[in-house]
Amino acid sequence: MVPNSSGEYDFSKVEKVLSFGIEHGLTRFSILQMKKGLYTPEEAEKVYKFAAAYAKFLREKGWLDKALVELWDEPTDLEWPYIKERAEKLKQIAPGLRLQLFAEGGPYEFADKNTDQYGLNKLIDIWAPVNIVESPETQANGGEIWTYFCTLARESAPNFFIDCPAIYQRSIAWYCWMYGVDGFEHWSSNYFWRNVQKGKPMDQKWPNVPWDSRTYYYFNGEGQLVYPGPDGIPYSSIRLENFRDGMEDYEYLFRLRELLSKFGNDTTNSKLNEYRQLLNPEEYLLYKYPRKIKVTLENTLRYPDQPERILDTRQKIALAIEQLQKGLPSD
Repeated sequence: MVPNSSGEYDFSKVEKVLSFGIEHGLTRFSILQMKKGLYTPEEAEKVYKFAAAYAKFLREKGWLDKALVELWDEPTDLEWPYIKERAEKLKQIAPGLRLQLFAEGGPYEFADKNTDQYGLNKLIDIWAPVNIVESPETQANGGEIWTYFCTLARESAPNFFIDCPAIYQRSIAWYCWMYGVDGFEHWSSNYFWRNVQKGKPMDQKWPNVPWDSRTYYYFNGEGQLVYPGPDGIPYSSIRLENFRDGMEDYEYLFRLRELLSKFGNDTTNSKLNEYRQLLNPEEYLLYKYPRKIKVTLENTLRYPDQPERILDTRQKIALAIEQLQKGLPSD
């Protein structure tokens, strides 16, 4: 977005889109993905002016608490001082705006406290390392822990590849529940570049030639969860629908925990104990800390060849929810 001749930004279209999203449950959205690398002084001036204006608009609408800025994509050790500089600038010009950092490399491990030496724990609101991290202390202090899959883990993580079994996409939400993360993010849902073939005549590209499912490098379906349909309306993929079903599983788990909380710590009722057990998939469905060093979804699956176990568990959770909504279950 560029300002008008008076230097002002028009957020009217943004307002319509965000209004629709928030009415339908949107809780987080990115207003800016900052450059991976250094800005020139001229670029920096434009970027920070835009961020300040956008934050002002969101504050007036009461939506600022849902917005975030992606500071830097997967930084190296040498780039952390620049990230700190960005974070401090944004905190100054747009207080209340959440700052997110994807961290594939560099000193982002919470356990060794390397982030403390940069003062980043006080600046970053949302941490999203590619190897999943548990940090209840960060969450207790108002921060968030997200996770994501990408081609960086292509040798061991399933991602959303067409070649992977469907249980992988269904299990993502269970994986997130098990580790207690606040969000899951995937880098793209409509990466069509091999089929767009910008600049080529239509007879040399889709739909006049076969669809090419390769996306990033030669991975089939990576970052491609929908397909272009007529009149700009996308078609869903089976992989996306499997992921959706997994998110509904997550909602079942959340509702079950919510209902169980009303009964406190009562351990005398065997049915309540049985229902509580369902909240811990690491005890019957997944491995929380797999033997392989790289913690990925594929390594956490306890029964990768038995997807029916997820369906059976969802049925048990559904029955537990129905029973608890009626009141205290009988032993």
